[in-house]
Amino acid sequence: MIKKISIGVLLILLIGGVGFHYYQIIFGKTISKDGVIFIQTNSNMANLEKELTPFLPEKNHFTWLAKKKTFIRPKAGKYLLEKDMSLNDVINLLRSGNQTPVILSFNNRDTLEKLAGRVATQIEADSTTIIKAMLDSVFLKKNGFTRASANYLWARTSGGDLRFTVNGNAVGSPSMIIDPAGKVGIGTISPASKLEVDGGDIEVDDSASGLILRSPNGTRYRIQVDNSGNLTTTAV
Repeated sequence: MIKKISIGVLLILLIGGVGFHYYQIIFGKTISKDGVIFIQTNSNMANLEKELTPFLPEKNHFTWLAKKKTFIRPKAGKYLLEKDMSLNDVINLLRSGNQTPVILSFNNRDTLEKLAGRVATQIEADSTTIIKAMLDSVFLKKNGFTRASANYLWARTSGGDLRFTVNGNAVGSPSMIIDPAGKVGIGTISPASKLEVDGGDIEVDDSASGLILRSPNGTRYRIQVDNSGNLTTTAV
């Protein structure tokens, strides 16, 4: 009787130990550090396992659980991994395709080729593919550009000005410009003040609004016009 009880206890302990072991594999803390992985289009499970290797203490556990959860085809994108994530969480993340957005960063690119080269270092597409998309005839037509003027969609001048063009205007004749000092020019490429408008009017359509100026003592005054065309000032 004692022997039967002992064998029963051993079986319970053995089953419990095996169960706990697999529970730890599936739901225990697995990812060793915070990080990001990038899955390319048409990547297979072998490619994915290679990306995950720096974050996993045991790659075979991932392979085993992925098969058990019938996860066989990774979805392309950028995925954020957090330290101590479980294998179950990782597989659910990858299988759902819940990617982290890629935030593009670029500046001072004065040609389409330079811009495409910079963007290509941050996403999967190469520079040739990016240029092709930028020069797509349907896209250009929809936005009022031609192939010849396409560069003005993205270009900054070598001096650092940010220029806005419309309807294919030459970059040398932009509709608006912001220079490196933060001065804004509309109708001029060399604004002398924070805002300069050339060749047109500035209109305030709301009669309750106006132009606000600050006096030497710091008081702010709103300048408006009455029905007789006389200017009036009101402290604000």
